[in-house]
Amino acid sequence: MASLAQHKTLVLLLGIIILGLGLRVVGIGYGLPNPGYLASDEIDNVSKALKFSSGDLKPRHLNKPTLYNIVLFVEYTAAFIFLKLLGIVLTISAFERLFFVNPSLFYLLARLTSALAGTLQIIVVYWIGKRVADQRTGLLAAAFMAVAVLSIQYAHYAKTDILAALFVSLALLGALRILKTPTPWAYLWCGLAIGFAVSTKYNAAPALLFLLVAHFFVRKQSNHAHASFALQPADARLLLAIGAVLFAFLLGTPYALLHPLDFLRELRHTMILEQITGKKIVLGYEQQSGIGFLALTMLKEYGWILLLLIVVATFALLAKRQPPFVLIFVFLFVYLLMLALSHHLDYQYITMVTPLCSVIAARGLTAFPWFKPRIRTLLVITIVVWQLSRIVPYDVTLLGTDTRMQAGKWIEQNIPATATLLIDGPFYFHYYPAIRFSDAVYRELAQEQEAAGESGLYFSKALRYNEGAPQYTSHFIAFPALIIDGKTSEQTVPHLSDLHAAGITHVITSSYMYQRFFEYRGTGFENVKAFYQRLDDQTTLLRQFAPEKFRSSGPIIKIYKL
Repeated sequence: MASLAQHKTLVLLLGIIILGLGLRVVGIGYGLPNPGYLASDEIDNVSKALKFSSGDLKPRHLNKPTLYNIVLFVEYTAAFIFLKLLGIVLTISAFERLFFVNPSLFYLLARLTSALAGTLQIIVVYWIGKRVADQRTGLLAAAFMAVAVLSIQYAHYAKTDILAALFVSLALLGALRILKTPTPWAYLWCGLAIGFAVSTKYNAAPALLFLLVAHFFVRKQSNHAHASFALQPADARLLLAIGAVLFAFLLGTPYALLHPLDFLRELRHTMILEQITGKKIVLGYEQQSGIGFLALTMLKEYGWILLLLIVVATFALLAKRQPPFVLIFVFLFVYLLMLALSHHLDYQYITMVTPLCSVIAARGLTAFPWFKPRIRTLLVITIVVWQLSRIVPYDVTLLGTDTRMQAGKWIEQNIPATATLLIDGPFYFHYYPAIRFSDAVYRELAQEQEAAGESGLYFSKALRYNEGAPQYTSHFIAFPALIIDGKTSEQTVPHLSDLHAAGITHVITSSYMYQRFFEYRGTGFENVKAFYQRLDDQTTLLRQFAPEKFRSSGPIIKIYKL
């Protein structure tokens, strides 16, 4: 009977893992070969990983550590060796050309890394649930983790969040091992996982509490309780774990080891520290902060049924004060408080606590007598079906096309290459149609970067491998990307007459840019809003491309003729 039960558990777990993996990989090739169509951060992460091949280990932005990029660099190195063995790519130059001509391989590997990390989370959550309670709790926790909406969505992206959340889950599992058997290996496991988590994303830093709280319980249960301030054998293990934290962090962010003073100096002025220390920073002009937005984020991730279950289970488990759940709740409280006090939030931040919340909800279902077997079964089915109804349409849409690809094809068929285009937004954010640019565009962009003190190497190489036709001469309006303490830089907005004089024939706008100004609830940007209004009133709208449910995604693209 025991063997049959174990076989049934294995089958159920395998089914949950397959479901979770499927939800995370469907549509993973969305938008390719165009980079950054799921998130502009994808371009930064992939480019940073490739930059490591030159020996430059400095993060492009110090508010982001580099472990994820190092993982990608290792994968890209392995891919190059594999392709070389097959005779497909024989030189580094040919591999570099592949990135500029068709970067699909690089983005697929990066997205697949996130998808696999999200799938591994399901397995880790099962082990956490099993360790804090039993197999049934583990299975339920894994099921909730498998269908978490935002965790699935961001597992499609070449971003750091899901990998960081995986390491946080592993850190919790290590801390639970410390509670049960405080061996050096358990401490080492926990320390390494924490270091890797922080080296993937800085907001994973509260995971250090797993180690400290677990060590507190170990000390409390020690035979030396009468001399609690005296050194104990476990304290040496704690030092080992702290050393492992530092080792893993420096392994994932080696720039901090190679240039510690520069790292600390620049880190002081990073956006993440400015947010934590009280500066009001608004990215993209969306005012996303406070408990209200945090609650909305949790509702998007869990749905109201699962969220209600998490809240009820939290209060019930808090009353029991069991050490494993003390670990979970201390981290949960500190992390959510950090988010609540932050002056800018984003939806992906909640994915860090989803493994913990999945375990809380699962334990709530199995620990308390008011959840009878039939009620529990009905509730689990309802939650899973409800979550699937929310995430499957997203996955299906990713199997379709993107408005930027549709607009790009239309432009190539209807606008001659002799036209000169004006595109709202900088080149770095791929909010515009999928079109090829002329050599002159890349020269101008390289010169702008060199004038700003950067190398301009990306654009120089893009020029070297610039292929295909038609190619359009284009200019970009670099509207600001953030507001600090309610202050913005002066906006230089072009007049339509100036555009005519400069030879601009067409203007292309993206809702990913202009809706930021119109949705901003503060004062200002009237001149920018007026610019978009003049386009509607005084020019000819040739074509508009809008997303269609289940068929296409992306921004609303408008193409005007001056």
